[in-house]
Amino acid sequence: MIEDKIGVLLHQKSFRGEKLTKEEAEQLQAWYAQQDEEEVSILNLNSSGSIVGQLRTQISDILTQISQLTNQIQLLAKENEKIREENARLFKLLAQKTKAA
Repeated sequence: MIEDKIGVLLHQKSFRGEKLTKEEAEQLQAWYAQQDEEEVSILNLNSSGSIVGQLRTQISDILTQISQLTNQIQLLAKENEKIREENARLFKLLAQKTKAA
């Protein structure tokens, strides 16, 4: 197992275009493999209960909730508009009765 500190130093050296010894190049490749292994382990890509899968499910659930809330808001807006129209009609009727009296 290659220590992260060594792996990072070798990566930086390689990235700057400096020559690596054969042993350093092997260590760097081993470190890259370790990093890949850790990444796969963290993401658990081969499992049906992977983090990525769980996040996708959560996003899908949230989008469904947003859609439902949007529909509810639209229904409430329509109901509010009907109430406003009814109020306007009643105020108009009240004004007419007040004038007549």
